[in-house]
Amino acid sequence: VDLVQSILPQARQRILVAHHEKFRRAAPHRVTSIGELDVLVTDGDPARYFNDPAILDTVKLITVPADK
Repeated sequence: VDLVQSILPQARQRILVAHHEKFRRAAPHRVTSIGELDVLVTDGDPARYFNDPAILDTVKLITVPADK
């Protein structure tokens, strides 16, 4: 976690790829907040999992079909 947190400020883009079910769970470690991301790639609508969906307003959202 510390290593990733030290690298993120140096990144040109911060991209997270996550299956929609991951948004239901609490992570054991927090590396950054969703609002600090540049791009979020997922297979569902993440807005319904946040108390304040406006946090996604600054993130480019790429939705891909779920693999069956």
